[in-house]
Amino acid sequence: NIRRASVYVLKKIKEFADAGVLICGYRPLKSASNMDTEEEFNALVADIWDSGRPNVTVGVPALEVLQKSGIEPDFTSVEPVSYTIASGRTIVDLQLDQHESVFVMFLEDSETDSYEAPSKAREELLQISSPWNVKFKPGWGAPESVTFKELASWTENTDDGIKYFSGPATYSNTFKLKAKDLKKGRIMLDLGDVRELAVVTVNGKDCGTYLFAPFVVDITDAVKAGVNTLEVKVVNMWHNRLVGDVQPDADKTYTYTQMKFVNCTEPLTPSGLMGPVKVLRQEN
Repeated sequence: NIRRASVYVLKKIKEFADAGVLICGYRPLKSASNMDTEEEFNALVADIWDSGRPNVTVGVPALEVLQKSGIEPDFTSVEPVSYTIASGRTIVDLQLDQHESVFVMFLEDSETDSYEAPSKAREELLQISSPWNVKFKPGWGAPESVTFKELASWTENTDDGIKYFSGPATYSNTFKLKAKDLKKGRIMLDLGDVRELAVVTVNGKDCGTYLFAPFVVDITDAVKAGVNTLEVKVVNMWHNRLVGDVQPDADKTYTYTQMKFVNCTEPLTPSGLMGPVKVLRQEN
């Protein structure tokens, strides 16, 4: 919404417009640089905003442009929380998990001095305890595919390629749900302990990327009655691979650093999907 733009900036905007990127905002009125010519400035403005491009809008709110293009907001789940008003102050009672954050919004004046939000009870439907098929990124020391009878940190594995592995690995499994499980509430997937990042896919549908605990994923829109397929792509830090590369018996190294940041006796960091993995039903 800047009314002044240099020819350099306009050229970049034109590149985006030519590539089909949505352009939303006011039409620049003057150049922001003393080095530009009026002719080049006017020509670029006309090319971008007066050529009838369907991806360029003027004076239309960004929200409307995004909605018409089928781009939904990152989140819309706004819900009331417990609070108390005392001595001219509003006290909001929040219980946050590790690394969790929320936006607290004061939208309107309250007619009451306190409010107690109902708790959301969760019922465990099942725990996924069957063996997991795990595919590791090839070329980094671990076997391309293994089966884990139980979930545990890679560092506890007897295979040094898995023990010292750093990178992405994809866990695959299935679970069954009954039709009655889907009739009320939200279906949640609790991954338990994950180090460090998880990308969740259910029945081929991307259910999001999760970096911090709690690793609880809403999979309501992806699950179905019967057998469901689950994939969890997990990525850890590279510390363990560095430690593995400096082991006295290491016959191959996979990393390179200008300086030795670790030694062979440094403790490894827990890695992978450690669970337990549970499917829950949460009250609306």
